[in-house]
Amino acid sequence: MKEKKNITTKLALLSVLIPAVIPSQTVLALEENEIKISGIEQSKKIHEKDDLEDNISEMEEVNTSNGYNQELPIDNQDSPIKDEQNLNQLNEDNKVETKNAGIALDTTNFPDKNFRDYLASNFDGDGDNYLSQEEVETITIIGITGISDLTGIKLLTSLSSLYISASSLNKIDIRGMNSITFVNYAYDNPNLVELDLRECPNLVTAYHATQNETVLISAGMTQYIGCNYIHEHTGHIVIDLRGIASSNSDGSKTVDLSTIISPELLSVFKQNDQPGFDENTNMLTIPKNETSSDYIAGKDEMGNSTYWTFYTDYDNSENNSKGAVNVTYVDTEGNKISDDVVKSGNIGEDYTTEQKEIEGYSFKEVQGDASGKFTDQAQTVTYVYTKNPEVGSDVTAKYVDTEGNKISEDVVKSGNIGEDYTTEQKEIEGYTFKEVQGDASGKFTVQAQTVTYVYSKNPVAGNDVTAKYVDTEGNKISEDVVKSGNIGEDYSTDKKEIEGYTFKEVQGDASGKFTDQAQTVTYIYGQNDETVPGEETDTSKEIESSTEKQTSDTSSVSQRSDISNSGSKYLPITGEKATVGLSFAGLSALVLAGYFYFKNKK
Repeated sequence: MKEKKNITTKLALLSVLIPAVIPSQTVLALEENEIKISGIEQSKKIHEKDDLEDNISEMEEVNTSNGYNQELPIDNQDSPIKDEQNLNQLNEDNKVETKNAGIALDTTNFPDKNFRDYLASNFDGDGDNYLSQEEVETITIIGITGISDLTGIKLLTSLSSLYISASSLNKIDIRGMNSITFVNYAYDNPNLVELDLRECPNLVTAYHATQNETVLISAGMTQYIGCNYIHEHTGHIVIDLRGIASSNSDGSKTVDLSTIISPELLSVFKQNDQPGFDENTNMLTIPKNETSSDYIAGKDEMGNSTYWTFYTDYDNSENNSKGAVNVTYVDTEGNKISDDVVKSGNIGEDYTTEQKEIEGYSFKEVQGDASGKFTDQAQTVTYVYTKNPEVGSDVTAKYVDTEGNKISEDVVKSGNIGEDYTTEQKEIEGYTFKEVQGDASGKFTVQAQTVTYVYSKNPVAGNDVTAKYVDTEGNKISEDVVKSGNIGEDYSTDKKEIEGYTFKEVQGDASGKFTDQAQTVTYIYGQNDETVPGEETDTSKEIESSTEKQTSDTSSVSQRSDISNSGSKYLPITGEKATVGLSFAGLSALVLAGYFYFKNKK
């Protein structure tokens, strides 16, 4: 028991000894960032148990001389070291802690937890929370999301492609990363206002977001083209020409832009007339005493101009460096309603921005500092305006039946352009809603609008249509036929075949539509003739006339008349008596004419 207790004490002392053996972490300064790298130098490797125990013995002597006779507490109370097996484990742990040229995945090197966890889960193969040199060399492409701090990115010395999305970053700083060739930050990085791409000689492509961030590049980055889809989407480029532009005798400065930027960016620069620029030689002349020059070059996604700034002050004084403030004017939807204004001045100097009077709009608020001081960071001030009300044309709601007939009063809605309107479906007695034509709800515009509600008429029983069947005297000769239906529906009646009668005529509409009035249709028939059996009914009398002498124009007239004199037992139908009388009169006239003819001959 005493032996185990001594071992525990020795191990506790060892926990104090080991930090004394290992030197402090080496701090490497990379560019302007102070990034601590846990490249722990191991000046002495402890491999053998005997060496460890020798050191422990020495510490025991010191401990005893100072009166420490009881067990020392262990720092890690959750995992106390109790025996020699744990001693071996401690030995192995010390080997991990002292890896050469490793990058610790800790809050010093990578303050952002999402960034740190991403590297650990994707590249820390042995799970020791260190990136070995071999592991670092495998990191060529990363895609990270949801980060707020990019510190540590420059430790990834083999990184060539960087994808960042859904971040809260306001700046991406990859300055001095020789390996980087591609950066994509185009998706959901709303706070991003600056990219420091300086001293990245192999960088070719960097997408540009909609907020037109400031993009710092170094003179001579002739491979850099910016957005490889639309070269005009450059952002606000800033290039330091100090020490590069040549001084002229008149105090002006000259620089060959073809040696400063890529051919793609040079072509964008040439799209506008640039003061002091010779398109044939690509030489840009900057006037005397002008420490920085602003040029309109490139466009954003909305077609608005972006600006490039070239610094040329030679005293390297930070106080003489220039800052820029971009002033924008938008409506409440973020739409541009007036041209931007760019303010520039020396860092530390005061700036002020102005609220514009914009026709059709009223000022609402300003976002950002309307006045302040120029800094080395790009600043944006946004003036927000509300659109003034403008009376729109009316929206008329109509209510009609399926035939387009008006069945209720129109309803007229009025309002300002852009305001919402709604129309209502009515309950109309005797009708059922069928459909609406047009937008039942929407926004008022400069154009008049019509919304039509269409209804179907509900069925209403009409009065009957009665078909009657009578003879010429009005006597009923067959049963009536009654037709029924809804008002507006079609009806039709039928002519009957009635024995002993012949159809003569119809009185009223044989077909039509049911109405709220009773209707009658009368079919009239004539009675057929009847013959009495055994009675002579046909007597003929022939009259012949001839002449003794005939000439070419003499004709003989022969008339035969059959007069029926049978005793009929029924009344003649209407018009029959008149026909018989006329026939008799004609026959009499013919006989008399023949008589007088023969008399004159004699």
